[in-house]
Amino acid sequence: MSEELIILNLVVFGAAVLQSAAGFGFGVVAGPVLLLQMNSADAVTVSILLNLVVAGVLTPTLWPYRAKVLLNKLVISSLLGLPLGVWILISIDFVTLKLLAGIAVLLAAISVLWRRPETQAIDDEAGDRGAIPFLIGGLAGVMGGSLAMPGPAPAAWMAKHDYGKQSVRSTILALFLFVYAGALILHIGINGFLASVLWQSAALLPATLVGIYVGGRLVGHLSESFFKGLILIVLAGSAGSLFWSIL
Repeated sequence: MSEELIILNLVVFGAAVLQSAAGFGFGVVAGPVLLLQMNSADAVTVSILLNLVVAGVLTPTLWPYRAKVLLNKLVISSLLGLPLGVWILISIDFVTLKLLAGIAVLLAAISVLWRRPETQAIDDEAGDRGAIPFLIGGLAGVMGGSLAMPGPAPAAWMAKHDYGKQSVRSTILALFLFVYAGALILHIGINGFLASVLWQSAALLPATLVGIYVGGRLVGHLSESFFKGLILIVLAGSAGSLFWSIL
């Protein structure tokens, strides 16, 4: 096993642990490293495939805890945003793309940090603040199509509005099933499906599955306050990694 593949497996393992425990984070942790190592759009396709595996494994057990009204809005708007994200990927150079993504993730982190004390937890059945979730979902779709990173926007919004950790995990992972499936179809339709992408994904699959298991064992030990702090750390760290990869 090459040194590069060992590094990728370690990163993917850590990303899968985080995604399993927090509901998102695989794309924001593994995505920049895959981009650095592969330096092509193939990195996005590999990230999409592995993310789809994580979501497919975890979503069935978490499905009953999803925020139903919010999820419906996020799915509809994210699927509409996906084509724009894929267009951005094939139209903009990687440096500009990573810069824009880093700014978006950093703003998401700031929005969580500057949460107003009077913000109340949202009643999902009451409608989740009208049209705002559609905008959040659209941004998730754009980032999912361009960088395989749809999680930061909805995770930040849900953390800001005091959703519980089970609701955040289940809603975002369920959203990922739709976003990544749609993104994969678009990417294959435009670029085809290269054997190198399949091989790279298969090589990283065992580390992904082990990470899912470890993260699932850890989540029961995370308090609600620690969980929200973890979301903030992941957002800030992912923004930093995107900016660092530009240097």
